[in-house]
Amino acid sequence: MPAIPLGLKAYRRQANFQPEIELVNMFIEADDSGASPDKFLRLMRPGLKLVRTAGLSASRGMYAQQGVLGGDIMQVSGDNLYRNAKALGTIQGADTVAWAASITRLFVLGGGAIHYTEGLTVETVSLPNDTGGVPVDIDSLNSYVIISFSNGRIYWIVPGETTVDPLNFVNAESAPDGLVAGRRLESEIFFFGQSSVEPWQLTGDADAPFQKALGRQYERGAKDRDSVRRFDNSIVWVGENNNVYRASTQPEVVADEGISERIRKATAPTTAMTISFDRHEFYALRIPGQGTFLLDAATRQWCRWKTADRVEWAPSFSAYKDGMNYVSVADAAGTWQLDPDSALDGSTPIEWVVTGNVAMMGRPQRNDSIAIGVGCSATAKIRLRWHDAREDYPDYFEELEARAPSDVVTMYRMGSIEPPFRVFEVSGNDGVRVRISGAATEAWQ
Repeated sequence: MPAIPLGLKAYRRQANFQPEIELVNMFIEADDSGASPDKFLRLMRPGLKLVRTAGLSASRGMYAQQGVLGGDIMQVSGDNLYRNAKALGTIQGADTVAWAASITRLFVLGGGAIHYTEGLTVETVSLPNDTGGVPVDIDSLNSYVIISFSNGRIYWIVPGETTVDPLNFVNAESAPDGLVAGRRLESEIFFFGQSSVEPWQLTGDADAPFQKALGRQYERGAKDRDSVRRFDNSIVWVGENNNVYRASTQPEVVADEGISERIRKATAPTTAMTISFDRHEFYALRIPGQGTFLLDAATRQWCRWKTADRVEWAPSFSAYKDGMNYVSVADAAGTWQLDPDSALDGSTPIEWVVTGNVAMMGRPQRNDSIAIGVGCSATAKIRLRWHDAREDYPDYFEELEARAPSDVVTMYRMGSIEPPFRVFEVSGNDGVRVRISGAATEAWQ
C-alpha cells in the first residue's frame, strides 16, 4: 500500500497557491521501533495544568534558574513581582520585562526602570543622568549585570553592587543602529542592533572588563527584543528581514519561507520562549495574528501549537524548575505547568490536526481507502475529511474509532481524486492522548 505523506512540519506559503501542511498541537519524532510506515511519529503536545491564580493579573514575564533565589519561580504579574506566591514589590509599566541574575540578586527591567530583589523586597537601581537613551534589555555575564541602551551605549553593574557607575560604559561600534537586545551565550554577550550584531567578550581587566570580539560581527539585526533567546547552546532570533536566524560563524537561517512570510504579516512584535522535555528543546515563536510556531532542536522542523478559540498558543512566558516547565499568559492571570501526560488545557480537550497532500497528475483516479496508524491512551475518536484542489473541506467529519494502545483505522470508498491534488485531514479533540504514525492507501486505480 503506497504511503500518504502526512505532515512532518507546519508549512503554509500563500504566495505559491499550494495547500497548507498542518501539524497543529503535535510534534514529530523519528520512529526507532520500525512500526511506522513513514518512519516518523506525530505526538500530541503537553497539556496545561493550572497551578495558581490567586493574586495574579496578566503576566509580563517569568524567570527561574537553579542557584538564583533558591531556584524559585519569579513572575511579574500586573505591576507586582512575585516569588512563587508571595508579592515582593512593584515593577511599574505594562511591558514585557527582562531579567538578569547577579551573585545574590535578581535584576528586572520593566517600565523603563531597573529594579532588583534579594528575595524579600524590591529596590530601584539609580541610572546615570546622561545616558542619551533608555534601557532596552539586561542580561548578566560572570555576575556583571549588563544594560543595553537604545542609543547603542552599554553600561554594567559590577558584581556585588546595585548602582551604575557613570563611567562604566562602552558603545556598540559596528553600525549606528542603536541596540534592540543584549543576550549572553556562554562566555560572550551578543548585542543586537537594528541592522547588526556584535559579540563581546570578557577581558579580565576590572577597569575595562569587556571588549568586542574582532571579526565576529554579523551584518544582520534583530526585529524584536523578545524574539532573542538562548536555545540549544546557541542564540535564535527574528532578523530585521523577517528571517529566523541561529548564531553560527555566520547567521544561519533556520526557518522556511512560510515562517518568514508569516512574520512579515504579524500584527504586533514577535516574542519567543523556550521549552524542554523528553529530549525535545523547542524555540516557541509567537507571531501575532498568525500563530505560535515551534522549532524543535531534535528534528529542526517547525510545528504549530494553539489554544482553543485563539490563533496563537495562549502561553507567552516560560520558566523551568525541577524538571518541569511552567508558563504564563500575557493577557490572563495564572501560572500553568506543562503536563506531557495530559490531553487537556485545564478542562478543555486539546484539538490536534495533521494533514497530508497527494499529488495526482493526469486523469482522475479512484481512491478506494485510507488506513491510518494510531496509538492512544484510551479508546479515541479519529476524525477524517478530505477535499480536492478546487474544493473546500466538507462541514462534517467521518469518525473512526481507534482502540488503545495501538490500532489501524480504515476508511473506504472515498471517490475519485480530481487532479492536481487531494488533501487529507486527520484530527481529534476528545481528550485522549494520540499518536499518528502514518497513513497508506490502496493503489490508485
